[in-house]
Amino acid sequence: MERWACALGHHGQREASPIGHGKSRGPTIEGSQSAATILGGINGSYEWSRRVRTGWSNVLMRSVELGQNFLRNQRTARRLVYLAGGPAGLPCVDLGAGRGMVTSAALRREGRVIAIETDPRLAAGLRSAFADEPRVEVIEQDLMAVDLPSEPFVIAANPPFNLSTKLVRRWLLARHFVSGALIVERPFGQRVAGEFGATKLSLSLAPFLELATPVNVRAAEFSPQPRVSAAILTATRRPEPEIASRDRADYWRFVNYLFERSKPTIGEALAPLRLDLGRTAEARSVRDLSAEFTTRLFIAS
Repeated sequence: MERWACALGHHGQREASPIGHGKSRGPTIEGSQSAATILGGINGSYEWSRRVRTGWSNVLMRSVELGQNFLRNQRTARRLVYLAGGPAGLPCVDLGAGRGMVTSAALRREGRVIAIETDPRLAAGLRSAFADEPRVEVIEQDLMAVDLPSEPFVIAANPPFNLSTKLVRRWLLARHFVSGALIVERPFGQRVAGEFGATKLSLSLAPFLELATPVNVRAAEFSPQPRVSAAILTATRRPEPEIASRDRADYWRFVNYLFERSKPTIGEALAPLRLDLGRTAEARSVRDLSAEFTTRLFIAS
C-alpha cells in the first residue's frame, strides 16, 4: 500500500471516495397543496380553472426537474420493504418519504419507521397522516444533513433520483447500516452493482456491500412518470468487510488511481507501482476486475 500512495501525485489530493458527488440541487419535493388551497377560495370561474392548471403544472415541472418521482403502486412499495431485509424489529428509514407510500408499507415490519422529508408541506402531511401511529417518526430535514441513526437500521426508500450517488455514499456506508432497498434509475443501479463491468462506483462499494438490482419498476408506477427506467437496488452490509475500516480511504484512493489513469489493462494502469503481477494478470482489462482481485492488488501495492 505504500508504493501506490507515493505514485499518486496529484491524484492523491482528490476526494478520497471514488463515488462522485455529481451536481445536485437538493431534495426539494413536490408540494401537496389541495385544490382548495390552489384556488384561493375562487370557484366556478376562468380564474379558478387557470390557477388549478398553473399550480399543478408548476408543481409537476419542479418535481421532474429535481428528480422527484412519487411511487403510487402499493404492491411495489410492499415489495420494496420486503427486499429491504434485515431483522423485522430494526428501525426502517424512509429517505424522502414524500406522500408516505413507502412509510405506510414499512409499518408491516415490527420496528419503528423513520420518515425523513425535506419539504415542509409534505412533512406536515406525513405528520397528519401518521398522527395516530406511534411507531412512525417524521423528521423534517435534509437527507444529507440529518443525523445518521445511532443503532442498527434498514432502509426502504424511493428517494430523488438526482441524489442517488450521494445517498448511497452516505447512508449505505453508514456505521450502523444493515441492509436496504432503494428505487433508483436502472442504469445507475446497474453501475453500482457492477452489471456493466467494473466501475469506480462498483469497486468502491463491493468490499463492504453485497449489491444487486433484482426488480425493475415501470414508469407508470410513478407520478410524475420518470423519463428513464427504474429499478430496486438492494444492499446488504458484509459481516466481515474485505477492507478494514481503517484502510477504507486508502482503498478508495487506490481505486481512483486505477481508473483515472485511463489505461485499458491492469498492467498499464499500475505500471508506475512496479508490481509483480504476472503476464496474465497484467493483460486483464480494468473493466473485468472483480472486487476480490482488486482487493488483492490493493494489499499487494
